[in-house]
Amino acid sequence: MDEFDVNQCLSTYLFNLDKLSLLELCSYLGSVNCFKFLRTKFNSDITHHCLGLSFIGGNPDIISECLKKQKPNYRCMKYAIMSHNIDFVTYLIDVHNIKIDVRDCEYFNNLQVFFVYLDRTNDFTKCIIYSPAFNIPSVCEYFLSNSEHINDEEFHFLSYRKINYDIMTKLLLYFFKCDLFSD
Repeated sequence: MDEFDVNQCLSTYLFNLDKLSLLELCSYLGSVNCFKFLRTKFNSDITHHCLGLSFIGGNPDIISECLKKQKPNYRCMKYAIMSHNIDFVTYLIDVHNIKIDVRDCEYFNNLQVFFVYLDRTNDFTKCIIYSPAFNIPSVCEYFLSNSEHINDEEFHFLSYRKINYDIMTKLLLYFFKCDLFSD
């Protein structure tokens, strides 16, 4: 134990994360026994990064300990969306009033949180724009049939997204009877 350096940081390409402390690594992996050991024996500091990573690790005991020392922020919500844990997402919304960034739903392909976003905001316009990302025609059709027409600025953004989501966006453009390539 005399040679053990509790403050060492690990760099690993396996997790694509730079220099994690041992406690942060425990948070990321959900390793509660190691986490408690480092906290008890060495009084390791709980950082903001430690809290964020605990939402990926998904261990409620680690999250609870981290929340005693740090206040959650947007990064925690991003990691909760990434982990596809709806309980963590709703906790962050309900208890800490942290908003969902609908772009994170797209990026992490989290349809469930996308619908939580819709339920909480009723922002059909933004959901129309991001719905092609999920590549589910019925989702796009739902938004189109239950919303008002989108304005020119939003339609321009939808047209831009055609590059990335060709088939789904064509469905949306067909609904609006528009041709992007006409003058």
